[in-house]
Amino acid sequence: MKDPYLETIMRGDTPDSKTNIDVALDTLLDEYVDAALEETEQNALIPRQVQRAKMKEELKAAAEIPELTVALATAFKILIDEHNKQYVDADDYEAMVQQFRDAGEYLENIEHTTIEEEDIVSLLHFTSSTLRAIFKIAQGQYNENNLRECLSIFTLLSTLDAEHADYWYRLGIVAHQLEEYTLALKAFTKATRLNAKILGSRVFLADIYVKLGSYEEAKAEFDQAVLLAEKETPEPFWLDLLAQIKSNLNKD
Repeated sequence: MKDPYLETIMRGDTPDSKTNIDVALDTLLDEYVDAALEETEQNALIPRQVQRAKMKEELKAAAEIPELTVALATAFKILIDEHNKQYVDADDYEAMVQQFRDAGEYLENIEHTTIEEEDIVSLLHFTSSTLRAIFKIAQGQYNENNLRECLSIFTLLSTLDAEHADYWYRLGIVAHQLEEYTLALKAFTKATRLNAKILGSRVFLADIYVKLGSYEEAKAEFDQAVLLAEKETPEPFWLDLLAQIKSNLNKD
């Protein structure tokens, strides 16, 4: 079973003026910050907009999540590469490329209040066929063992549609494969919140916690994974992983 992730490192000077792509990335980062604020307890005395601005600047400056901004920038460049035509229908590919080109213009001509009210997919005028094309390209990159490219694309997808459990799950799998455990934890945790019945998320969470020495958390995820496995007929692969995790837990 193959699924995808990527933590990318891209260095370079930031241009003085924002391009259309920069505007799009900035808005995607806003979306990420809004989601993070919803998941964390905030100081009621500090206005939300102040908290939002502060978090955004901290993320940029401190590089607390460099894989986010870097992966998003990389994803745009990967997706418009003509090499990806092989993975999708020609018309869908051309439509996707055009929608990426149009995205910056939409953002430059939209009211700030509209940005806060609309979801990012509607804001960028991305169609469902474009999201499917992006997904297929991610799979194609994974099958070619381009894990880092694959990671950046699934980071983009999980940012565009933060309520899609499968995007987070696949992001977590590739992150785990690349041993980027902090990102994998975030992705699998999000996937589990959206769909508590994904066996793989529980199994990989338990495995990561064992690797990080967090045995109490590992045991909790392992127990949940066992309960899920008892309710379905998982492939031997999952049972082998559970047995390995159990063995590691018993050592500590």
